[in-house]
Amino acid sequence: MLKPLEPEAADLRRALTRAKRVMLTAPAPADGDSIGSQLGMRAIIKAHFPELDVRIINEDVLLDRYRHLPGANDAELPAGHKAGDFDLGIVVDGGADRLGATSELFDACAYRVQVDHHAVGKDYSYEQRVWDPRAAATTEVVYRVMLSDALHLELSAEVAQALYVGVIFDTGYFRHGNTTPETLEFGAALLRTGFNFSEVGERAMLMRTLGGNQLMGRVMAESTSSAEGRVLSGVVAREMLRRFAARDEDRDGIIDQLSLVQGVQVAVIFHETEIGDVKVSFRSKTDFDVAELARELSPTGGGHRKASGCTLKGPLEGTRRQVLDTLDKLLR
Repeated sequence: MLKPLEPEAADLRRALTRAKRVMLTAPAPADGDSIGSQLGMRAIIKAHFPELDVRIINEDVLLDRYRHLPGANDAELPAGHKAGDFDLGIVVDGGADRLGATSELFDACAYRVQVDHHAVGKDYSYEQRVWDPRAAATTEVVYRVMLSDALHLELSAEVAQALYVGVIFDTGYFRHGNTTPETLEFGAALLRTGFNFSEVGERAMLMRTLGGNQLMGRVMAESTSSAEGRVLSGVVAREMLRRFAARDEDRDGIIDQLSLVQGVQVAVIFHETEIGDVKVSFRSKTDFDVAELARELSPTGGGHRKASGCTLKGPLEGTRRQVLDTLDKLLR
């Protein structure tokens, strides 16, 4: 049974009582769990402290697939804000070490909070952590704050759909191994508010552009097997995005398809960025800990035991060989 986070909520309420301006942020790019958690936290704060100025500020422009969520289009970019504008900062679904362009704003806050469920992360001097690595998603942690006496909030359909996008993103529609009985209780509570969960889920998770579908087909067709079939990897190069008129967000979901190939233990996607760096995403189908692997490859890498990522310096082919050689040695 999901239990309220009473001490954490009480501490956060005391901090909010002293605050004047609050910023909510997340590591880039903000995904379903990130934006869902931000919208949920903002709803909690505004319900109890309507006079507070609460802003959602992220490094990158919000992906189109999340813009249908109520309030999501209020998300701002850091331009136009400066260090010292906010006295309370809340980073969700990741650590302050991965904030990029919003780090200056967050670091300058007098009171800094992390709301998260990631098991692996870099140390940072937060004034408070609202954290549970057993939670399937950060939105599950946010919901447990809503259950508390200190920051209680009755679920509305608008808030529920934001939290729902977060939990289906991180559990793959409740398919992944991080799904627990408590996670399903959480999902049931959200659905009882009556929003159109089928439409909300499809728009956030399943719909793709034509170019996005063509990109997925190309990556799957050219995927490479290694480590005696235990590893399946794919490449998303800049040239491929241009060819199919696809966007960076169109790579979402490709790694899940790679991981479903029979016999695969670890799936990997190498995504070439505009500046020539390589974003590497991992999915594990066994007990192999890809979060530790991501952390070993890069100080800013990490995530979950079965789903993680990191960013490495290019070029693409050299990085691909390095990562696959490392995986081959570890899995053998």
